[in-house]
Amino acid sequence: MNGYAAPRLAALMLCVTAMMASPPAGAGAVPVPDSVGTDFWLAFPRNYTERGYKVLYIAADAPATVTVTVTRPSYSTTVAVTPGFLTEVPLPQPETLFAGYGGSVHLRADTEVAVFGLSRMRGSSDSFLALPTDALGTRYTVMAWGAGVPFPGFPQSEFAIVA
Repeated sequence: MNGYAAPRLAALMLCVTAMMASPPAGAGAVPVPDSVGTDFWLAFPRNYTERGYKVLYIAADAPATVTVTVTRPSYSTTVAVTPGFLTEVPLPQPETLFAGYGGSVHLRADTEVAVFGLSRMRGSSDSFLALPTDALGTRYTVMAWGAGVPFPGFPQSEFAIVA
């Protein structure tokens, strides 16, 4: 063998071994969690104060019908989502909608959608990507500011899970 054939043969053997050790597609494959789904439970973390405009944005690759239900206060609406566009769903504005007051939002869709939340007020705007229930687990890592960072006297970062 010349000097180029040995490394190529070793790489080929490694690839063949890896393919033989991998299970065939669909045979015991573990689904990878993603950010699209048909069932979402979410809450709005506090945005500086409890007041502010709260809205959901929903996107889909196919036409979808989505029902949005708020637990506190009791509120429900159904919207049609058009592929390629964001559908805006304004939510009731009372303080009880925030995570600390037991308020939560439940979304059910007839096809997979992505859901984003926005809490906006003068001088402050917070947003988040909602994860569908099929992507939830029991261990989380939160990347967040520490207490008083970036501004001394401001509250710490927040993370909400609706259970």
